[in-house]
Amino acid sequence: MLRTKPTLISMKRAATAIFLAAIASVSAATRTWTNTEGKTVEAELVSRDGDTVMLQTRNGRKFPYKLSQLSEADREFLKQEAERSEAEEKTRNDAALGSRKAKWHEDFDESLAEAKKLGLPVLLVFSGSDWCSYCIKLEKEVLDKKEFMEFANRKLVLMKADLPQGRQRASITQQNEKLKKTYKGGFPSMHLLDSEGKQQGESWRGYGGNPPSEIIRWIEGAAK
Repeated sequence: MLRTKPTLISMKRAATAIFLAAIASVSAATRTWTNTEGKTVEAELVSRDGDTVMLQTRNGRKFPYKLSQLSEADREFLKQEAERSEAEEKTRNDAALGSRKAKWHEDFDESLAEAKKLGLPVLLVFSGSDWCSYCIKLEKEVLDKKEFMEFANRKLVLMKADLPQGRQRASITQQNEKLKKTYKGGFPSMHLLDSEGKQQGESWRGYGGNPPSEIIRWIEGAAK
């Protein structure tokens, strides 16, 4: 069995980032693992968490090892496993987004949760739906259009912060008033946010009859 003390070995930054980002359980065939002193053990990789891997021998015994204890070949194997898992996750997400129909959220926390789950930005739109003529035009001429919605299905989580003159749930009004202060929202204005609520790029303020394609180009630029 491997019972050596950890030996610090420098690793490529990219390999480290990929590996540390992978926190998942895996099931793999038994293979020969080698430590930095050349000692070997037959075991399978049962899990990985940060820079620690859990190996299990054929008799069922489990042993944790630091990445720095393993050979360069083993670290390369783990890098490839992390990349494979990442690619599979991306494939699953792409398939899910392919059939996704974006909907407008009115709860800000829910929009952030969906953004985090899907790995997408949030488009926060401030509107006065029953009094702001430019807000109404923006919705009719851009946000409701097929071109925009097809883009949103694949690329956006949608959040509308509406402050109408008519009745609205008090909790939503309070939330939207707070959002208006936080993001200096105008009527209308659009803000691209990450899943933590941090604004990306410059806001889009007002509406002058711009087509959906122009709004989409602004979103793509803000997301860079």
